[in-house]
Amino acid sequence: MLNFLIYGNIIIVEVKNMEENKQKIETMRVGFLNYFKKLKIINYVCFFISIIGFVLDFVLLKDKSTIAIVIAIVIIILMFVYLKIIKSKLNKHTQQYIRDCYQVLSNIELSEVDVKNVTSLADDTFTIEDIKNAKFMLNVESCKSKNTLQFDVYDKTIQMADLMFSVPNPKDTKKPIVAFCGKFIQYHSLKPYEERIVLYRKTVVPNCYGPTDVEGLEKVIDDDKLLVYASNKNYHKILNKKILENLANVEVDDYLYDLTIAINGNLVTIALSYADKLVAIPLNEPTDFVGFERVAKDIKLVVEEIIKNI
Repeated sequence: MLNFLIYGNIIIVEVKNMEENKQKIETMRVGFLNYFKKLKIINYVCFFISIIGFVLDFVLLKDKSTIAIVIAIVIIILMFVYLKIIKSKLNKHTQQYIRDCYQVLSNIELSEVDVKNVTSLADDTFTIEDIKNAKFMLNVESCKSKNTLQFDVYDKTIQMADLMFSVPNPKDTKKPIVAFCGKFIQYHSLKPYEERIVLYRKTVVPNCYGPTDVEGLEKVIDDDKLLVYASNKNYHKILNKKILENLANVEVDDYLYDLTIAINGNLVTIALSYADKLVAIPLNEPTDFVGFERVAKDIKLVVEEIIKNI
């Protein structure tokens, strides 16, 4: 399989087998978890010692209040400096762990497609404007993206990220609704499409949020698996019968909740909504490799059915 080694924003591709990647990420996870637990214990011990120091300070030096206050101030300063150092070390280790995890998980997720020129992009490369331009969801009010990769496949440059966006909650303005959390893929087609199409692979999971930006489109398919809106009857020239059948057969379950494909002119957007554990860095629980291998299969289908043909 392909392995992507990230240096800054440059990624070198080499061959690795799946078992090596599994072993590597579990070793990193257990190592970081042990480091975190050890640091937590040290913090408790230091806090306990500080409390004892304060008590002894005022008990033993109760007749020397000035000295007691000075010692108390010194203890506070030392604790402040210690916490600042520990916070910096933990942040550094955490960021390194996240980068390493994303590298290995990207190896797994892109293992079944022949991608080239892979580069790592900054967090929040995707913005609310990118979602608005895709034209499948209305009233997006916040957006966060991470683990963003850019790569070439079938002569097209693709950007893909773990992305979450929310929309207003009509029942509670202070608690927006997470309308999407998963893999967000976007690229420009080489073909000059004028049509606008929104395809939704219906979910079997309760409370999922389907496309809402469909004004001006006609509902051309609505069966037990697919919901398709299009600006005209020529949609089948883009989404032919074979593509529609393969998308209808995409398995939606506790891993992949739903799938949305939006074509707006030559801008193509693919949104795969996944369970939280597949867009989060593993820590307390062993990595769900079955889930990430499932992501790899979904990405392969997207590449072969959509990116290759549209």
